[in-house]
Amino acid sequence: MDQVLIYRIISFTLASVYLIEQLFGFGHSLYTGDLGEGFGWQFRYLTIWALVAHVLIGYGLLLSSINKNYKVNDGLVAMAAALGLYVVIMYWGLFFIDPELVNGDHKPVWIREYYLHLAGPLILWVDAVFLKKALENLMQMIKFNITICFAYCFWIELVIRPLNSEPIGSFTNGLPYPFLNDMNPSERFVFYFISILVGILPMLISRQLGRFTKALKY
Repeated sequence: MDQVLIYRIISFTLASVYLIEQLFGFGHSLYTGDLGEGFGWQFRYLTIWALVAHVLIGYGLLLSSINKNYKVNDGLVAMAAALGLYVVIMYWGLFFIDPELVNGDHKPVWIREYYLHLAGPLILWVDAVFLKKALENLMQMIKFNITICFAYCFWIELVIRPLNSEPIGSFTNGLPYPFLNDMNPSERFVFYFISILVGILPMLISRQLGRFTKALKY
């Protein structure tokens, strides 16, 4: 069997299993306690957005391996990979400062934590950079990344925050990640802006890495 096909079967299967687990299984325990309960369910968290993107794009990539006439938009693949990479960078960056910044007092199951915030995103990133080589269209990649980032920011600020009373912060309540509730609006705006750059810059570096490894083959 084609090695790329095997890789994409594994990628899609793992992402699908974890998404089902998060929506209908033990993953529910992650969204209780001081992380807050209420409107938005798991979709308050960017990790789940990234996981959904992995499942949808992973399915498309799998189909493209089975049916060579089926095409997956490179911008969407790059967006999903960038979203997952952003989750890795932000989660572990905040985690190593203070785990409660992202998890509250919840202690995630380690295998779930490492898949959602490391292994899963890296599996899709490898496909986007080295297999699909989906990072060549620079403007399309940036457009899709900015769109999803703005959508998430508006979602948590205009929908999630007003409709949830927890987590409780020193400035506001309801934003899904506890540390955001300790920031005033201008501080959050700066944080969101920097976050968008964080989501784009690693993919630009990844694009050059993909080109470099391709050049080594010739």
